[in-house]
This record gives sequence, C-alpha cells and structure tokens, in this order.
Amino acid sequence: MTDFGKFERPGQLHVGFQAIHAFQKKNNRLPAPWHQVICTFDNKVVLDLIGSSTFCVCVCLCVCVCVSVRACALVNEDVGGGGMCCAGGSEGVYDLSSTNFAGFSFQVDGEEMLTLAKELNAAQSGSAKVEQLDEALIKKMCYWARDEFEGLFKQPPENAMQYLSDPKFMERTLKLPGGQSAELLEAVYKSLVTDCPRSFADCVAWARNHWQCQYSNNIRQLLHNFPPDQLTSSGAPFWSGPKRCPHPLEFSTSNDLHIDYIMAAANLFAQTYGIESCTDRAAVIKLSQEVKVPNFTPRSGVKIHVSDQELQNSNSSVDDSRLEELKVLLPAPESSQFKLCAIDFEKDDDTNFHMDFIVAASNLRAENYDIPPTDRHNSKLIAGKIIPAIATTTAAVVGLVCLELIKIVQGHKKLESFKNGFMNLSLPFFAFSDPIAAPRHKYYEIEWTLWDRFEVSGLQPSGEEMTLRQFLDFFKNEHKLEITMLSQGVSMLYSFFMPAAKLRERLELPMTEIVTKVSKKKLGKHVKALVFELCCNDMSDEDVEVPYVRYTIR
Repeated sequence: MTDFGKFERPGQLHVGFQAIHAFQKKNNRLPAPWHQVICTFDNKVVLDLIGSSTFCVCVCLCVCVCVSVRACALVNEDVGGGGMCCAGGSEGVYDLSSTNFAGFSFQVDGEEMLTLAKELNAAQSGSAKVEQLDEALIKKMCYWARDEFEGLFKQPPENAMQYLSDPKFMERTLKLPGGQSAELLEAVYKSLVTDCPRSFADCVAWARNHWQCQYSNNIRQLLHNFPPDQLTSSGAPFWSGPKRCPHPLEFSTSNDLHIDYIMAAANLFAQTYGIESCTDRAAVIKLSQEVKVPNFTPRSGVKIHVSDQELQNSNSSVDDSRLEELKVLLPAPESSQFKLCAIDFEKDDDTNFHMDFIVAASNLRAENYDIPPTDRHNSKLIAGKIIPAIATTTAAVVGLVCLELIKIVQGHKKLESFKNGFMNLSLPFFAFSDPIAAPRHKYYEIEWTLWDRFEVSGLQPSGEEMTLRQFLDFFKNEHKLEITMLSQGVSMLYSFFMPAAKLRERLELPMTEIVTKVSKKKLGKHVKALVFELCCNDMSDEDVEVPYVRYTIR
C-alpha cells in the first residue's frame, strides 16, 4: 500500500484512510509510525497500516506557500508548495542545485470541484436545497456589490481622466455603438459636474443619496411598475420562480449596517477626488443626519426591462439631442483642474474601506430580497474570487514539503536526492520528478546562476549615497563591465542612448532619488534594498549577460 501513484490503487488508498479512522475511534489515538495494525470493518481486514502518524505530524509542521524563483533567490528559500482544491504539488528550489518553480502540471477546475464538494456536504441535510439556494443568492449579492464598486470608484474616474487628458476621447466615444456614447458622456458629466464634491461633507451627502437611490427609491419604483400581486399575461404571478419580490429599506443612523455603508462609500468617493478621508464614525453620523434627502415620488412611464433582450434593444437607441447637450455642458478639458484617481479593488487591506463597502452593499441588497446576510470572511472569499484550499490537499502538500525539508536538514547536497511532487486527489494521482539543475552563464571567466547577484552598498564611507556616476564607475573599475542600460522594475534609470541633457542631470543624483523620480513612487521606510537589472558590455565591447544587482540602502 505504498505506491499510491498507480491508478489501480485508489481502492487501497480509500481502505487505508478508513482503517486510520477506525483505529483512532477504537483507541482514541493514531497508530505509531510503521506500527503493524490489524483493523476489521465492513468484513475487510487491513494489515500493515504504515506511516499514518508520520503523515499527520507533517500536517502540523508548517504552512506552505507558492514561491517564485526570484523570490527564492532573494531570500535563499529552498522549498515551496501549494494547492488549489484537489490539485497540488511541492517543488524544491535549492541553492546552486535547481531551477524554476514551475507550478503544477496537473490541475482540475477548482470552481467545479468546490461546487461538487458543497453539493455532497449539503446532501447530508434535509435543508440542502434551501441552503444551496441561499448560498447562490449570497454569491450573487457579493458579485453585484463588486460590480457596484467598479462602477462607482474605478470606471467613472478613469473615464473622466481620459476625457480630460486624451484629445481623441470624444471622437472615439461618439463612434461607440447604440446608446453607449450617451451613457459614457453622462457618466463623465456626473463625475465632473453634478456629483463633484468640494468637501468630505459633500461625499457623505453623495453616499447618503446613493444609499437612498439603491436600497429604497429604485425598489419603490420597481414595485410601482410591478406590484407584489402583479400577474403575467398568462395569469401566473409575476413574482415567482427566480424572481423574488423585494422590499425597500428605511435609512436609520442607529442601524450599524447603514452607517457602515455611508462610512465606506463616503471615504472611497473622497479618495477618488483627493479629499481627505474621515474615520470618525460619530462625525459621519452627524453629517448623515444633516443631509436633506428628497421625498420619493414614483414616476409614470418608466420602462424597466424584464429580459436581457429588452435591455439590448433599448441600448440600440440613441438620443441625439441629449448627446449634443452633453457635448455643450461638459467643461473644456484644458480649463479643468480636476485630477481624479481610480481605485483598484484590494481585499487584503482592512483599512482601505474596500471590503467594508462590499460587505455593507451586498448585505443591504440581500436585505432587500430577504436573503440571509453573510460575514466579512465569506464576502472576502467571494469578492476576491478566492478558491479555498481543501484541507486534505493542504495536508498532503505540507507532508511532501516536510519530506524535502528533512533532506535539507540532514545535509544532502546531491541534486538526485531531492524530488518534486505533483498530485490530484480527485483521481487520485501522485507523481514525482527530479529537479533540473539551474542554467549556468559566464562572463569573462566567472560562472554564475540565478542564485548569484552583485552586492552593492549604496552608502559610502563618507555617509553619502552613491550617485549614478559612481555606480557606473564602480562596475567599470571593479568588474570591468560597462553598463549600457540600467532599470529598476519597469523604470529605465539609465541608457547609453539617453538625451545628453537628461543624462547630465541624472549622473550627479543619488540612486534612490533617481528611482523615486522616474517611478513617481516614494520608497517606504521598510525598503532596505533595491533590485537593479543590468545590460553590460565587456572590455572587448561585446554584450554579456550578468546577474542582477542587490543595492543596499539601509
């Protein structure tokens, strides 16, 4: 029962795990490693239950993460592993011994497997269908909130800035099909004119009115067009099947969820306009109470599309008069002083209000439709499109990684002593391969691999930082290399074809100042070193490939 990589062995693997559970249930402990056990259940006898405790200990030893070769080289990492649903693997990246962390060769559709696992779990309870339906609706609410985030804090600022900075924006927009041109210009007009805030109080007012529109007024208008007792042309209830009848919400400053939404939306809206944020909840509540929200009156003649086809047909019509009006109303790009900032969604920063908005917006929409709310953790999984790891996959990957770590601790140096592991527990499939030696490169008589680098200290004995001229001279004098191009990330710091005026300016600047100036990003206090990439010529003026530079600044 040791070769589980063969396809004829899945039955034995299953019986083995059953034996472990049966032994633990009977003896209140797991069997010792290599302990001979006789366990009888379902008229089956399992002999020589081996390595079970070893496997369980491996589960507890460490948590694995996927690592790239460059990350490994920077921190001298040795082994990494990872998994997605039922697929996983471990791969060693050993100093001076192996090459790329290539990911997993065997994968399955994670969403499909996750759905299957949930269906199997839900089938064990009598309320499986109801739970599955609620879960699907919760997902839909989170996806809706995610789209709402993009539609409020990312797309409008991007469109507005394109209008202000791109001379051909209007020309391209007017060529858009159907009603897209009018819709886009309407959004730009709102961003630059009607919704433009001057203070944080304006941002709170915008958030309060948007709350009213989304969770109360729109629902009231919907119920005005389609009352709860509405019947279809065939006499069936309109609100039936997949269409759940909603109800409007009443705003209250004593409702924490309502204030959570106002806090998040107002701060995000302020951020797009460069207005200072406010985390004082009491102040936001006070500002919300001062907002005068217009009374809602249902409008007659409002067309609400009940199918995708109706929506598509409506988008094909263009209001030419409104288009011409918007072209006149929009401020001239050259006269505007606006600088809007689009917000990219980031789920892992709990201080940026992104997940606060997603959780509040999705749960408010769920309340509209009497759908159970969800917590922040689950919302983060859904909105961040995270596929959770299955515990057994993670455990197996940890076991594989620990086996390789043991070899490192024991001092093994030969490449053939190590193995890369790949698996798919849904088949099941286990496979192992030998690591590949890292490619070797050479300049002059010096051999190097991806584990090598130039170590350069930015601080000189005088206490001043090295300038670009001194950096170039250092490589010419110490390594007999003439740098032709120098970059940091995507920023080009120096090149031989650089304009003479720009070159003269940069040669006397400290390296960190050049990086900040070119990348337009400040270096954080936590940054202790920078990575530079070089293109060099040797003394015979031949192009040579060299390692990267680790430039220490602190």
